[in-house]
Amino acid sequence: MTNLSALKPDTLVGTYKIIQAVDSNSYSVIYRARIDDTDEEILLQEFVPNDLVRRHRDDHTVQPQRGKDKIFEEGLALFLQEARVLSQIRDPYVARVREYTEARGTAFLAMDLEQGQSLDEHLNQVGKLGEKELRQLFIPLLKGLRVIHAADLLHRDINPKNVFIRDAGPPLILGFGSTQRALRAVDIGLESRVTPGFSPIEQYHEDGRVGPWTDLYALGAVLYKCTSGITPVDAPKRVTAIAEGKEDPLVPAMEIGHGEYHTSILSCIDWLLQPVIDKRPASAGAILGPLAEPHRKKAAKDEPKKLAPIPQEGLKLDGAQLYSDPSVHVGPDSEKRSRNVLAWVTVVLLVIGIGTFAFWPQIEPFVPGLGRETAQSPTTIEGTSIPNNILDQPLPDKEQPPELPKSLELTRKADNFRADEYRRIEQYDNTIRTLLKSAETRIRDGKLIAPPRDNALEDYRAILIIDIDNVDALQGIDQIAGLLLAQARSEFEKGELENAQETLDAMQGAGIQTDDTLALKLEIKEQYDLMAFEQQRIEQDRDETEQERQAEEARQREEKLIEEQSLAEEERLRQEQLAEQQRLAEEERLKQEQLAEQQRLAEEARLREEKLIEEQRLAEEERLRQEQLAEQQRLAEEERLKQEQLAVQQRLAEAARQREEKLIEEQRLAEEERLRQEQLAEQQRLAEEERLKQEQLAAEKIKQQELAEQARLKKAQDGRIAGLLATAQAAVGTGFTDSSVETALASYREVLTLDPQNSEARQGVSEIVKYYVDLANKALGKDQFREVENLLLLISAIDPQSKAVDLLSDQMEIRRQAIVQAQLQAQKEEELAKAAQAELQKQKELELEQRMLEQGIRAYYRGDYQTAFEILRPLAEKGKERAQFRVGVMYLRGRGTTKDPTTGTAWIRRAFPAVQSAATSGEAWAQSDLGSLYHDGLLVAQNDKEAARWYMLAAEQGYPGAQTNLGTMYANGEGVGRSRSEAIKWLKRAAAQGDKIAQKNLVALGAQ
Repeated sequence: MTNLSALKPDTLVGTYKIIQAVDSNSYSVIYRARIDDTDEEILLQEFVPNDLVRRHRDDHTVQPQRGKDKIFEEGLALFLQEARVLSQIRDPYVARVREYTEARGTAFLAMDLEQGQSLDEHLNQVGKLGEKELRQLFIPLLKGLRVIHAADLLHRDINPKNVFIRDAGPPLILGFGSTQRALRAVDIGLESRVTPGFSPIEQYHEDGRVGPWTDLYALGAVLYKCTSGITPVDAPKRVTAIAEGKEDPLVPAMEIGHGEYHTSILSCIDWLLQPVIDKRPASAGAILGPLAEPHRKKAAKDEPKKLAPIPQEGLKLDGAQLYSDPSVHVGPDSEKRSRNVLAWVTVVLLVIGIGTFAFWPQIEPFVPGLGRETAQSPTTIEGTSIPNNILDQPLPDKEQPPELPKSLELTRKADNFRADEYRRIEQYDNTIRTLLKSAETRIRDGKLIAPPRDNALEDYRAILIIDIDNVDALQGIDQIAGLLLAQARSEFEKGELENAQETLDAMQGAGIQTDDTLALKLEIKEQYDLMAFEQQRIEQDRDETEQERQAEEARQREEKLIEEQSLAEEERLRQEQLAEQQRLAEEERLKQEQLAEQQRLAEEARLREEKLIEEQRLAEEERLRQEQLAEQQRLAEEERLKQEQLAVQQRLAEAARQREEKLIEEQRLAEEERLRQEQLAEQQRLAEEERLKQEQLAAEKIKQQELAEQARLKKAQDGRIAGLLATAQAAVGTGFTDSSVETALASYREVLTLDPQNSEARQGVSEIVKYYVDLANKALGKDQFREVENLLLLISAIDPQSKAVDLLSDQMEIRRQAIVQAQLQAQKEEELAKAAQAELQKQKELELEQRMLEQGIRAYYRGDYQTAFEILRPLAEKGKERAQFRVGVMYLRGRGTTKDPTTGTAWIRRAFPAVQSAATSGEAWAQSDLGSLYHDGLLVAQNDKEAARWYMLAAEQGYPGAQTNLGTMYANGEGVGRSRSEAIKWLKRAAAQGDKIAQKNLVALGAQ
């Protein structure tokens, strides 16, 4: 596909005159243009989608292609609608659309022409940006996107070429994607929808869920290139790698920019570049709001301040480090954690407030290498580990000129400045040392994570607020986690299960949970389950009569419960009827309000339309006035040109008259010269006739002599021909042989050289050719193709005009092709047989693996863990996700193999993406396994309700493992209401399929 030709210079578009085309793509052309009768220049964008339109030859008017009129009109309407919105945006960070107009069969946008260069050109010169330049770029682009998104628009193509670095003023967003939106009904190619490296995954699909998060991903990619100097990895490659369980091929900004940029910027870039939409910020406001860290959500006025996100160990999945906010914990301890967090934040804010109050008058901007020059804005000291939020520095906009604090006027000497800096750094160091000492004391006193506002963990986290990379604080948190885990392990081994559970819950509430704590939780839970079953078995053996009594009481309670549930169901239905009546009344009220609102909006739309019509009428009158003025100027110009043409014609006529007189004189002289030449030629002709007569007499004499010589030679030639013919006939008289044919052929050829028309020699050559043709036919019948080719060469040499050569050649080629086709057919049949054999073998192997997998799963649910492990471990290593998940569970619980939580977690992580995908697709085994993850809190937050939901989906499909787990949850009241009947129902279904655990649980419930 090629772009349409651009409009020529000096072409008028309304009140604009085109200077030249500066850029083009598959759907538009960008021109530099001048406002007519002025020197002011602007940019003009023409809507010309190549797949839909063509230009008229004469005036270059845009015309829709045949059959595409409707699509073009719809696209043009959308283009103008979006242009109307853009023209109303007045923002220093978005390219200004002055006006829009329809002309030459299409539409044009007029935009301001800025001085500067694109970010792409700038990066080609400098490689990457410094931190100061990056901050001055980051926030203007965020603000520009916030304005665009507030107008319900999307840019769709943020990349370095569409970010303009102005010579004066903040950076600017160019290349608005309005034409792409207008063309969404056209089947445009992928290259027109995406910019590799900068477009997120949703833009690679026609039905992708695009929104503000789409532009924010592209912005993150632009910032990534600014910090690394390289274009990010394409989104499809990243998503494919993660889906396959591999590491994300994109090196995180936190890693690639470590030591060069502050972690708050780098973590924000990584946040923007999340491949999954729901993990990205939903809007620019989520970053520009009152945030100290990029992952913290905006807090409500009545909520306590929350901590910045802290990386949680044990949550690394598929190479990506997941983050959790310890102040938004989902679970039974969320209230206690909120109180701990509030207390911790209070201490931290108190420490920072004291330091700020004591040292604020001494803070002065400092940039290494620039001495005490005036800085753009007050900021923290460069080079220290004090957090520096990306919003700390105001923009160098004309609208917001930087102002220096009044205190800086009193500290102008370098010595005073350095002293203030040293005092400020010393103050932070003293604070950190004090907190470290306090933490060590509290660890010795056993105050690890409690009581609130008086524990070592809060001291260490306060240090991380001041210095996020402080090694002592990070090691101290690890030490606290290790001590608490050792305490919980010791309590577990002593049989103090409740104390061990409380210790682990406290760790989870404090946000220092690890893989080992998860594994220990599983062990505690299993121990509780074993104790419960053992207690039930003992009680059952102790008194059979008591068991029967209890069963009768349970039956009565169940009947009473059923009665209560029936009454509750009746009450619920009555409440639902009442709620339905209220809902209908509310819907009627809302309909009335909507109708009123629609009428108001219709009236406003009518007023806006009338105003727009009036504006268009005034614009049309102005356009007609300009056209009349242009017509008058054109007529005056035509009159001037007529006068100039008349003067030129007179001058040309005089020159033509002079040339004609000169030509007549030249013709007269030429005529005289011609007559003289004719007289001279006549004399030469008479002399030539005399010479020819003499030559003719001499030629007659020579001709008589030649005739006599020819008669003599003819007689000698006839004798030679007779001798040669006799020799040839004698050679072949006894039969054709190679030697006799060679002798005869040589004689016949010599005869034909002497007499080309000699019939006897011609007949002899024909007989020799026939002899070789017979030999070739015999060789062809034996498929001796090389012999046939040699004979054909010989025949061609003897008689180049022989038709037998072509005939034999065609027959030989047909015979060859038939043999080749037969060989190819045989080879193809052999290959098909081999392929069928290989496919059959592969199918047998897959069926064998599937049977082995089902056999291993059945062995697991029978309780034969050793056999299950021996069968499933090889299948897991071959990539079978069901086997990987089950092997991980056996490692975690020590079933059929040595207990190894680390290896078990690793196997489950490898299977997790496939399990999640298969569960969503409705596969019962995956739904059951996903329910186990939610039930045990592995890789996902522990959630019994979600576990019960997935177990129910699998159980309804007849999956025995899910039926067993669902029955157990009903028996224990985990995630669902406690119901003995429901528990027995699902356990019986699983037991009927041979599930040993279900059979044991039925015995424990007294149902067997």
